[in-house]
Amino acid sequence: MKLKRRIHRSFLLLVLLCVLLTTCACCVIFYGAMEARLPSQARRQLQLLAPGLNEAEDPVALLSALPPAPEGERDPRLPGITRPPLLREHRLYQADWLLRFYNFTPDEILGGQDAYLDAQLDPKTAWALRHIARFPVDIARAGYEELLRIPGIGSRSALRIVEARRSRSLTFDALRRLGVVVKRARYFITVGGAFIDKPDNPGRIRRMLMPADALQLPLFEA
Repeated sequence: MKLKRRIHRSFLLLVLLCVLLTTCACCVIFYGAMEARLPSQARRQLQLLAPGLNEAEDPVALLSALPPAPEGERDPRLPGITRPPLLREHRLYQADWLLRFYNFTPDEILGGQDAYLDAQLDPKTAWALRHIARFPVDIARAGYEELLRIPGIGSRSALRIVEARRSRSLTFDALRRLGVVVKRARYFITVGGAFIDKPDNPGRIRRMLMPADALQLPLFEA
């Protein structure tokens, strides 16, 4: 009897799991179809609501790019894509990371009236260039939350900076050893009053930071 009960419970759990996965897949398809057909302002409102879905659903299921349906089976209501939008998936994961661990808001990530994420730059760098007047940030004085907003500085390296500067002065070489991506952060920070590059031309900084191939970037950029 005990064995039969265990088999019965396992079967029920399997059925529930299948139903859950099917529901998640349907949500992704529906969201993608609706987003493609909505005007810009309505699409933006839908994107602003998306983080709330992450509280109840698996973000991997919500953000993963689905392969397009075969030509003969494609629903005309769905976007006419020929391959999975991997770059868009990549940017959505980065935006989700900023929402969860860097205290960004959806409105900050999307930026004003723009309904799309920047395809050429990660969301944090795009935000920094839109708010270039906030920079450069003095590494010796910035609080942890302010450090998190600097491109090239992640949550771990921000903690290391806060700890390290209690006992010694920091240099650019020291920042590299602490895990800071100085080639990105250099445009947004000062160290002991010293610059590598001044944030005086957002267009030039954008050109310098644009990757040759966006899909070769690390998934969760600092």
